[in-house]
Amino acid sequence: GLAEARARLESVLPELAAGFGDHVSELVGTWQENELQYGFTAVGMKVSGRIVVEELAARVHCQLPFAAMLFRGRIEQEIRTHLTHALKPHST
Repeated sequence: GLAEARARLESVLPELAAGFGDHVSELVGTWQENELQYGFTAVGMKVSGRIVVEELAARVHCQLPFAAMLFRGRIEQEIRTHLTHALKPHST
């Protein structure tokens, strides 16, 4: 459900930042209902976006500076990996 998905995603942003080590700073995230507005600085470039939690999906929207497009593939893969892990159904 939405509440459980949101609870699981609350740890994703810090994990993503940790995956990039010293390259990420100024990490902020604010929840409004089922939407996380986030921002950070990566290698001196400001990145912002939002994650919208839906019943059957989590949709990620990200504003990347043009200079960060070289890293787009890695950024997308890191986000996908962490979201998939966080939202994977647990065995009972």
